[in-house]
Amino acid sequence: MKKVLVIEDDTILRKELLEILTFEAYEVIGAANGRDGILLAQHHQPHLIISDVNMPDTDGFGVITGLRQNPQTASIPVVLLSAQNQPDIIEHGLQLGAVAYLTKPYVLKELLTTISKHISD
Repeated sequence: MKKVLVIEDDTILRKELLEILTFEAYEVIGAANGRDGILLAQHHQPHLIISDVNMPDTDGFGVITGLRQNPQTASIPVVLLSAQNQPDIIEHGLQLGAVAYLTKPYVLKELLTTISKHISD
């Protein structure tokens, strides 16, 4: 079973994403901030991470940077999911190594397609 880590500080959205992904037959893990998300990624080695950009402690950009600095987590694909849709912010996330940048409110079909396209074995 493919494992997905969702890093989202909005409790309602995080629970919604975890429920949807569970229904789609993914094993899911949730984190409320980037710092905890990085630690969970190191411990659980998910196949893919979905991360918000604006969060307390460590933002989504910091998550990518932290993951890429550790050989254990460096190759885990990260999908950024954010209400920020400014081209320079999107480009920054992609330059840091995100495999995709989706904007909130997300389209479920687009999210699921993105996950299946980038999830690793």
